[in-house]
Amino acid sequence: MTTYSNTTKTNPIAQAFHSAGNMVRGENGENKLRDSGSSFVDAFTKMVRGTSRDHINKMVEDMFRESSFVGGESSLMEASMIKDIFTLAFHKRQMRGDGEGEKKLFYYYILTIYKYYPETVISLVKNGLFEHYGYFKDYFLIWNIICEEDSKTMTQTALYNYYDPLIRAFRDHIISVRRSDLSSLVKFIKASGKNISDMNVPELNRFVCEVRDSESAHQPDISLLAKFIPKEGRALAKNCFWFIAEPSHCPPHMNLKKQPIVKYLIRGALKMRNKQTGEMREFPYSKDIPFGAMKSYRKENSLLGAFLDVTEQKMCGNRFSEIDHSRTASLCMSRNSKGFLNEKRKVAPQYNEEETGNRHPNLRDRVECRKNLRAHFTNPDNLNTKMNLPHMIAFAAHNAKSTADKDMQKAIWNKMVADTREKLQVAREQFAEEARQASKASGVDMSESVQRALGSGNFVGVADMSGSMTWDGKAPNRPYDVAIGLTAFMSEVANNAWRDVAMSFSENPSIFSFRKHGRSMDIMERMHTISQHEGYTTNYYGLHQEVIRVMKAGGLTDSQMPVLVIFTDGEFNQQISDDTAFTKTGHEKIEQLYARNGFKSMATIVYWNLKPGRNGVQTSKDHLGVQFLQGQAPGLFKYVLYGETADITVKEVEVDGKSVEMKTSSITPYDTFRKAIDNDYYNRLLHVLSNSNENALSFFRFTETIED
Repeated sequence: MTTYSNTTKTNPIAQAFHSAGNMVRGENGENKLRDSGSSFVDAFTKMVRGTSRDHINKMVEDMFRESSFVGGESSLMEASMIKDIFTLAFHKRQMRGDGEGEKKLFYYYILTIYKYYPETVISLVKNGLFEHYGYFKDYFLIWNIICEEDSKTMTQTALYNYYDPLIRAFRDHIISVRRSDLSSLVKFIKASGKNISDMNVPELNRFVCEVRDSESAHQPDISLLAKFIPKEGRALAKNCFWFIAEPSHCPPHMNLKKQPIVKYLIRGALKMRNKQTGEMREFPYSKDIPFGAMKSYRKENSLLGAFLDVTEQKMCGNRFSEIDHSRTASLCMSRNSKGFLNEKRKVAPQYNEEETGNRHPNLRDRVECRKNLRAHFTNPDNLNTKMNLPHMIAFAAHNAKSTADKDMQKAIWNKMVADTREKLQVAREQFAEEARQASKASGVDMSESVQRALGSGNFVGVADMSGSMTWDGKAPNRPYDVAIGLTAFMSEVANNAWRDVAMSFSENPSIFSFRKHGRSMDIMERMHTISQHEGYTTNYYGLHQEVIRVMKAGGLTDSQMPVLVIFTDGEFNQQISDDTAFTKTGHEKIEQLYARNGFKSMATIVYWNLKPGRNGVQTSKDHLGVQFLQGQAPGLFKYVLYGETADITVKEVEVDGKSVEMKTSSITPYDTFRKAIDNDYYNRLLHVLSNSNENALSFFRFTETIED
């Protein structure tokens, strides 16, 4: 009697159909997988700048579904996966460490989490996690999304009922931080023998500036909240609002009064004393905000802003010559560089305007600002580049028209390169130390792993220059622009052996050497060189054929092959039409190509996703010798080093019906995801999550020390 199995594990035909069902055709015809086998890995690599809210919602919900499914077997495992969902959100947001710096993506992500874990999200607000991993403006930008987007799809009452606990948490936290800042500053001013009430705003500003810049003065601990808090007349203040509810009315028939955000914040800070009980209560629904409270709000913001030395405040006051460029945020510098240089946007200064600039050549204040800025960029130690992105600076440098602008962009680029090289060296030493500690614990000689870690950085950036890379977004934020910027940047920070080398591919592959007449090319030359090789199709297979040709011609062994970091949208041409054309992914065909050409080892390939809303992935989560990375931030280069230093293993590659053994890195896409989120940098977050008793998080506990 024939017995039939209900499981695909023992039914090869069913298993084959399941495998085929997970195969999809890319836009250009090449096979890839519908998903990696992990919703977490898929979210990690597919969530990039420009991803729609609907796509983000779906990916976050998929992670919750997977967690719930696993939770049927283990509550502790579900709790751990919920922790991963939260951690991935903040990995996407933060950029000071080695995160991705994606703001709007994070806002949609956290609002989706709020649907499942509202109390925990509120606890993150109360503990200041948003500004710790992002900045204070995050509260107001999330608030703006609620007002601008969700208010159009929800009734007023539904909007209030759903979001009021979150908005109140935002308001209370902001008020608390602001009150603490003011208290510290008032004490500081009093200690200096001054009284706030006796001084007008200009006098206060002058005094605060004097004591702020005094090296001998004890500086108060003031947050950056005042820089971002909404001010009357500004865009956020116009667009953001919330409601106050009349106490006598209860749901569903509430009497709601709409309040602009500034008035709502002030109202939250005001308290009134009950004459009978003496208790403090919220400012009454029926009363308008006193004029004096509005006046105090403006004065206090001005005072805090003066102490913080907010560049934007001086710009609005036409006090450009007073700007301290060493205190100017890197993004502010990038966005306003033309203004600071006193140059018109599209017309370069003439020879006789070199000293003054051509925007306001007769305004002493603007001319002095230009002079100060040019002097500032002569000292690299002065430069703040923490939040800059390579493609933005590369684009600005490529399009700079004046000598001053070119010099400034080159200085920023060179400082970014120097800082990244330093960070990568720290990562090398970290991975080497981890290998040493593992060797001590196991008693196994791991000196080879230590040396491999110290010598890592043998990577080559590869820019996808096909037409599809220009379809999403506008310059300079298209995948095309990001690919060129990151490729040029990687050529500067690679290990010495592979420095000044890069590749690209479209119809045909190209190899670049950025050395000219015994020197390294500057950023403008690198950008010009790469951008000359754009095309229409995506011959990814041809790229690897070219790598093989060069290695054979140079007499190089397969063990000398660098890590290939492919900056791409992942839409490759179908290149071969043999029997495996419909059963193998494009990546598997690449592995077969190397095996057919006599290679016994396969270098790590990093698929760096730049496309929002991407359909499919190149390999499964467990595929050896492959990493998934994504986004625009060079801090993620650290994880390329991590993959490069992983243990060497052997895997089977099917070629022409035969199984061939090939050496490769033990790194997988899932390993890369884990390395990114299992980071001491998120210990502060984990401590807050550990104190949550909401749903599955009630089973999560974390006791390690907090690392900033």
